[in-house]
Amino acid sequence: MLSPWMVGRIANVIESDNFYNTLNLPDETYCKANGIDYQPCVLPGDLGAQQRAMAILCGGSFTI
Repeated sequence: MLSPWMVGRIANVIESDNFYNTLNLPDETYCKANGIDYQPCVLPGDLGAQQRAMAILCGGSFTI
């Protein structure tokens, strides 16, 4: 299984969209073509204060 690590990779929604389009989509396409499971890491860690702050920073786009 391939699961890209996103810690520190995004700081806002625009960077999240860029990460998705330039890394997640090509990785998923490669994995599907080669029989590899793919699981993107959206918000690593637990839902403690720091992760909640990240969700708020991104306008709540990552709230569960």
